Amino acid sequence: MLNKIEKFIECARRTGVLVDDEVKSYLLKYHELIPAVKKAIRTAKEKLSASQLLLRVYHDFEIDEEALHLIVRFERYDEIVLRKIRDVRKDYWDLLPDDSGMFILMTDYRTPSK
Repeated sequence: MLNKIEKFIECARRTGVLVDDEVKSYLLKYHELIPAVKKAIRTAKEKLSASQLLLRVYHDFEIDEEALHLIVRFERYDEIVLRKIRDVRKDYWDLLPDDSGMFILMTDYRTPSK
């Protein structure tokens, strides 16, 4: 499984996705998320081409929970961008496992990092 995860991360980075180091550990625990994450990245690259993508683990220390986030960043935000983000979510939602980890594509409303 480790080899599959490392290949996935390497492929994501080659396509321009910024991947935090913690992602590998998260996917080792919740590898069932990989098909949904792959689909989300592929669809985001197609439908949100002017964006920057970051894959990272979010930690909520108040409830001791973590989730995998694919963050989408744009130079400008408007209703069209937000609608496109919602549309991309619909494309991978059915691939999410019912009982293994958490994953969502979202924005943090920041501009792309240089």
